[in-house]
Amino acid sequence: MARMSCCFFCVMNMMTLLISMIIVGQISKTWRPVIIMYGSAPCAGFLKMPILSLGISILIASVIGLIALFCRVLCLHRVYLWVMLLIIIALFSFIVFSLLVTSKGPREESSGREYSLRQFSGWLRRNVVDVKNWFGINNCLVKADVCNSFGKKLSVLPAAVVWEVVSPVESGCCKPPPQCGYKFKNVSYWEEPKSGLTSMDVDCVTWKNEEDTVCYSCESCKAGYLVQVRDDWLILNAFNICFLIYLLIVLAIGFFSLPNPSEANKFSSV
Repeated sequence: MARMSCCFFCVMNMMTLLISMIIVGQISKTWRPVIIMYGSAPCAGFLKMPILSLGISILIASVIGLIALFCRVLCLHRVYLWVMLLIIIALFSFIVFSLLVTSKGPREESSGREYSLRQFSGWLRRNVVDVKNWFGINNCLVKADVCNSFGKKLSVLPAAVVWEVVSPVESGCCKPPPQCGYKFKNVSYWEEPKSGLTSMDVDCVTWKNEEDTVCYSCESCKAGYLVQVRDDWLILNAFNICFLIYLLIVLAIGFFSLPNPSEANKFSSV
């Protein structure tokens, strides 16, 4: 039984080591990205740090566990178990926090994919799309040329289906809000009505036809960005929950493969 536990522990630790190396390598950009662990939202870099920390912690713990297993070092094995327990507690806390943060938001897509910042949690509004953070996200969206993709969809797809394929970021950042009354002329130009705007909403005044301006500073753009970040974070939560269950199994196997003092002393004396 003990030998079988050690074999399972070795195999699962090798798998954990491989997973942690993929996470660290992908997030740090030292390897070519294989899988997107932090979602597809453009410029969602704030999600990278907790995942990078998780990957580094698991990488260190896996190395400690393998050394403890092959060298039969009892104290090192105990250190491994405590480190894994702390990682599991931290990951569980992050999952709970993530679920609380992403619990608010639009449940169903409205016509034209129009969203409001008031639909989202205060934490997301204060820490993701506040003035300080939005400046960097704004620049990133411009460099990513998000609206170029939107323009291509708008020019080739019929109006009946175009809103089904555009992303929330494209919908919020690349066109004026419908209540403003702007008339569509082409993919790069929306004409203001001769009678004036039908609404003096802040977003209506903010809109510009310039390619690097459009509605990137609009509240609708921030809301659309939060929709995509929230959806990606929910996917990340699903991955984290599965990974948490996996780590609990690894911890349990690690506990059962813990060498007794007599075996450890016998191995160390050889």
